[in-house]
Amino acid sequence: MGPLVSTHPVGLKRRRPLGLAAVAMALISALLLVLMFFIDLNGFQYVLVFAAYPLLISTPIAITMLRPRVPQTFELYEGGLAHVRDGRRREWTWEQVRAIDVLQNGPISRSGAGIDCTVRFDDGEVVRFDGFTENAGEIAGALGDHCAEAARVPVRPQRLGRLVTVLGGITVGGAGVATWAILTVPHTAEGGDQFGLAMLAVACVVPAVISLILLISVLVHARR
Repeated sequence: MGPLVSTHPVGLKRRRPLGLAAVAMALISALLLVLMFFIDLNGFQYVLVFAAYPLLISTPIAITMLRPRVPQTFELYEGGLAHVRDGRRREWTWEQVRAIDVLQNGPISRSGAGIDCTVRFDDGEVVRFDGFTENAGEIAGALGDHCAEAARVPVRPQRLGRLVTVLGGITVGGAGVATWAILTVPHTAEGGDQFGLAMLAVACVVPAVISLILLISVLVHARR
């Protein structure tokens, strides 16, 4: 595959502080949700329902960051890519790359912050690297230079259907609960219950709108 260009170890130490921070956020959010059922502020306690948002976000982050991981390194060559994980080494030429999925926040940089890239090769092997990989942007840039056609092919086509199903379920479920809460408000006595229903409606509308936007984005991207 030609001479070695660079090596890119996957950083494990950076994950633990982020994981602990996510655990702290999840615990605080859960405590606020529990307090909502034990305090009475004339209905204003229902505002604490919004603590569900950081709880839903921080919990999977904590699980992902703190789960045990095996040290691994990517090696970038002029003619291809190698992956070393737990003593097992695999290598592929650029011609063996069949599909690439890249998610990024902003332009790809050398540091690779925000990158989440999955690559499938002609032997069926799939590897993934993200911003925790040292200089991940350099690997993504090399893939873009040598494998532009593969970037138009989804790595796992079946995931698209699952993603559409999940986003569609969130959109319909959130919109349905919000609609029920709004229609119930006129038939509820004035006071805390009305306020609580209003907060429930708002809390459900927000994820429904976000998931709808993501669903439209996914469908538009899939048609390209």
